[in-house]
Amino acid sequence: MIVEDILTNIGLNIKQIYVFMALLELGSQPVSIVAKKTNLNRTTLYPILAELIKLGFVSKFNKLNIQYFSPVSPEDLVDVIKRKKEEFSRLESEMRNVLPDLRARFNPYMSKSSVGFFEGIQGVKNVLDDVANSKDEILAYRCVDSWITGQASEIVKDFDARCILKKNKMKMIVMDSAISRVYFSDIARKNIEFKLKKMKFENEIYIYENKIASISFISGSMFGAIIESNENSKTQKAVFYLGWK
Repeated sequence: MIVEDILTNIGLNIKQIYVFMALLELGSQPVSIVAKKTNLNRTTLYPILAELIKLGFVSKFNKLNIQYFSPVSPEDLVDVIKRKKEEFSRLESEMRNVLPDLRARFNPYMSKSSVGFFEGIQGVKNVLDDVANSKDEILAYRCVDSWITGQASEIVKDFDARCILKKNKMKMIVMDSAISRVYFSDIARKNIEFKLKKMKFENEIYIYENKIASISFISGSMFGAIIESNENSKTQKAVFYLGWK
C-alpha cells in the first residue's frame, strides 16, 4: 500500500495529503515557500494547514515574526495513528452509551420507496404471483366486471384458487354487481372475507406486507404496478379498514 493510500485511510483528503507530502520534502517553511511548492495560493493553503494542525500532522511556530509550518516526523505518524485509534475507541464507547436514545428516536418506517411496472398479460400475472406469495393478510379492492370476460380471466381465477389453497387470509371490498355476487359466493371461504359495496372502480388494488399492487385490465393497455413503501402501505391499510366498516 502506498503512502497516499495509508493517509487516505487515516482520514486525510487529497488536498491535505498533497500539502503534507510537500511539507515532508520542504521541512519547516513559511507559507510563502509552501505556496510555491504546491502552486496553491495562501488563501487556499491556510485552511488546509489549519486542518492538518488540528489533526496532528503539522505544527507551527514563529521565527523573526514569521510563521513557520512543520510536518510531524515519519516516526511520529505512528503516534498520530495511535491517538486516532484511542479517539475512535472513546467515540465507540460514547456511541454505545447513547444507543438507547437513538433507538427511541429511530423511525423504522422512514424508508425509500420502490416502484415496479409490469406490462401486458404476463405483467398482470407477475403482480398477482407476488400478491399470492404474501406472508401477511391481503386487503383488496375487487372489480370482477373489469376482467371476467377478458383475456386475464383465467389468470385472476387461478390467483383466487391459489389463495384459497394456500389459505391466504384475505379481506376484499368488492364493487357490487350481479356478476360479483355470483363469483364471490362461489369462492367464499373461512380465510377469504368480502363485502359488497355500492362503489365504482375499474381496476383492482391489493395491499399486502409493505406493498400496494394496482392492476388495470383495460384491453390493449393492460398493466400492473407494485409500490413498495412502509408509509404508503400503512396509510392504505388504514383507509381500507375505514371502508370495511
